[in-house]
Amino acid sequence: MKALTRNRVVGILIDQRAKRSEGIWADFFGKEAPTTPALAVLAMKTGAPVVPVFMVRNGFNQHRMVIQEPLTLVHTGDVKKDVEANTQRFNHALESMIRQYPDQWFWVHRRWERKKRASQR
Repeated sequence: MKALTRNRVVGILIDQRAKRSEGIWADFFGKEAPTTPALAVLAMKTGAPVVPVFMVRNGFNQHRMVIQEPLTLVHTGDVKKDVEANTQRFNHALESMIRQYPDQWFWVHRRWERKKRASQR
């Protein structure tokens, strides 16, 4: 928050599986995955733009930074639904880049954890 109030850039990695108790179940490549709502909450609270940024390898020891246009956030007045919709929007932006460069996405943990039955949550 301090960095944003000083007009600084803040980077947040959103492709980590969120804790079941803290995450939002959002679609990621056709399956629901617990996803952190932190980016959506922070952007909605501060008004800071969300700018997708990715590093792409271009051969040995060469990289290119891809900076996309800021994402338009959903603001309907229903905060819970807006956080869910914006989190989904962020997942779609990440999916789009992974689809362009699937060989550059490295995953080491279970992103798509099985949902527990409603009675166990």
